[in-house]
Amino acid sequence: MVSDLLPDDVYKAMLDAIPPPAFFDQRDPVKQNIPFPLSSGPALTSRAWTFMDEIVAGRGVLPAVLDKFRQPLERHFEALFGPEAARNAHTLPRRGSGGRLMLRRPGYHLAPHRDPKYSFVTCLAYFARPGDDEAHGTQLFRVEGDIEADYKQTYYPHSNGQRCELVATVPFRPNTMLAFVNARGAHGAEIPRDAPALERYSYQFYVAPEADVFASFIKQLPDGRRRMWQARPCASVDRSG
Repeated sequence: MVSDLLPDDVYKAMLDAIPPPAFFDQRDPVKQNIPFPLSSGPALTSRAWTFMDEIVAGRGVLPAVLDKFRQPLERHFEALFGPEAARNAHTLPRRGSGGRLMLRRPGYHLAPHRDPKYSFVTCLAYFARPGDDEAHGTQLFRVEGDIEADYKQTYYPHSNGQRCELVATVPFRPNTMLAFVNARGAHGAEIPRDAPALERYSYQFYVAPEADVFASFIKQLPDGRRRMWQARPCASVDRSG
């Protein structure tokens, strides 16, 4: 958990640059996103949040996270790829992926899950405004009989009959960021329908390998390991986030 992610004046500027809800995806009234890079929106939003996605996340957070999680990632890669391939995995070029500004409202429920397997690290920055309740942060779960998913999409342990036990809830606190290796366990979120009317804003991105290089890497794995990166048959729409 990182406190004071941004200088106070920059954090305030980012809050001011959050666009009106009408600029978010309108398909789901309780779960709305703005993906990056931006295709439209107010000029202030475009400049400020492009800065957040490309400079803060891509040039600041990403290398710091890779340095902080070097040893956990080495263990994660060995579990995913085997000892020999793990050494090569650690040299793969990484980038920020899937950056998006997220708006969540009462009635939002995200079941315990792990993000897509190519997402080695998940970074979630909270943009709470003055007066926002800290209660509706990120839930962290222990998974009974935890195993690696045998497909590459978002993994919901309950779909495999595994029980998820809530062990902690990270507070939705202004100017903080949660970062974790996308390995075992699960995470989720919930804002009860009867929660006071609120709009909860956060920014998320993944630390992931460059797609073309990673595809070539996967093709070189032994058959058993490579099959663990297949697409899930008849996979449903990704509900993560």
